[in-house]
Amino acid sequence: MQGLNIVRVISLFYLGQWNMQVFEWAHLYVWQALIMLDVLVVWLVWVAPAAAVTAGSGRPGGPPDGSPRRCRLDPAGRGGRLTAWSARPVSSPGSSRGCR
Repeated sequence: MQGLNIVRVISLFYLGQWNMQVFEWAHLYVWQALIMLDVLVVWLVWVAPAAAVTAGSGRPGGPPDGSPRRCRLDPAGRGGRLTAWSARPVSSPGSSRGCR
């Protein structure tokens, strides 16, 4: 991101010396869109490994058998904490059946 910002500053400097209308348009539209796209790409690269670990069986703190999490939050009965792991799905949101 920092490298792209240096390219942005240099290009805007030369555009400003050449034509101020082009400079304004590039500054307000082109470079803002490119910086936002760069931030999105960096975020996707950052979050992809975490999503892969969470979806797989190698998740730290997951169920002992490696099955995916099936329990939901039970704010009424357990004070908003996650209930125990279970291989059976929960019947309704907020219900703790199958998670004991």
